[in-house]
Amino acid sequence: MNARTHTAVIVGEALVDIIAADGVERSVPGGSSLNIAVGLARLGVHTQLLAELGDDAAGDLVRSHLAASDVRVDLVARAASTSTAKAKIRADGSAEYDFRINWILDGGVSVPASDLLHAGSIGAWLQPGADRVLEIIRSRGPATLTSFDPNIRPALISDRASVAAQIEALARESDVVKLSDEDAAWLYPGESATRVGDHYLSLGVPLVAITLGAEGSVVRAAGQTVVQPAAPVRVVDTIGAGDAYMSGLLFALAAGDLLGSVRAGLERDALHWVAEVASASARIAVGRQGADPPRRGELRAAMRRTQQA
Repeated sequence: MNARTHTAVIVGEALVDIIAADGVERSVPGGSSLNIAVGLARLGVHTQLLAELGDDAAGDLVRSHLAASDVRVDLVARAASTSTAKAKIRADGSAEYDFRINWILDGGVSVPASDLLHAGSIGAWLQPGADRVLEIIRSRGPATLTSFDPNIRPALISDRASVAAQIEALARESDVVKLSDEDAAWLYPGESATRVGDHYLSLGVPLVAITLGAEGSVVRAAGQTVVQPAAPVRVVDTIGAGDAYMSGLLFALAAGDLLGSVRAGLERDALHWVAEVASASARIAVGRQGADPPRRGELRAAMRRTQQA
């Protein structure tokens, strides 16, 4: 697997997760968009992050984390303070969050051309910055593949209708959309994953992935559907699992020279391989503490074990 010289720009929040587990708190860099940027960079994609950070200790922690994974931060804008999310780990390894976040995103930032442009999570629907994110996605060049992961956080949403409309507007501009089953249930209560996938395909999204937790994932494109089961794994926690899935999926498209094929519709074999890589990436992440996506060697080894099983 080789990402060659592909480039990516990731737009969205970067913050510090304050993780409370077994009566102990620890602070680690986080945020869905940051995690995806780190995941792609660790897999060999030249990655820039457009986010906001304060000139404070939390911001310094995030910058050091990004530098350690070779994520470029020249697009990072200054904020009054670095956002935080307090995560309480439940018995099943899932996390409950309490956010302290602002998202403005200075309109003066110039976004460079790239092969991949991803918008994600809180930054894609929290105002006032969300409108700027939509502008950035709409202004991308024709050769740029766009992707979107809403990663809904209900605790931050006061106007459900407005956020749902923002999400659908971004989806219509995207080549790849990934949702979790929890996202789908919040956006479309009572609808099955199949119906939600049908809806996003009807919006014109060429590739739709829906993660189903311990049940795996479903990836759909151009009349093709791949159901990817989740392999057995000892779950440490699920922080960053969906982000590792997303970075694995985007890496698979780049490494497989599939970026230019997404809009025309991937063949079933290619779609199956993309689903396998994304699933393997997430599987590694849930097996260790915090948001810790794999490096290329780890993912390659995991794929070999999957193929030999």
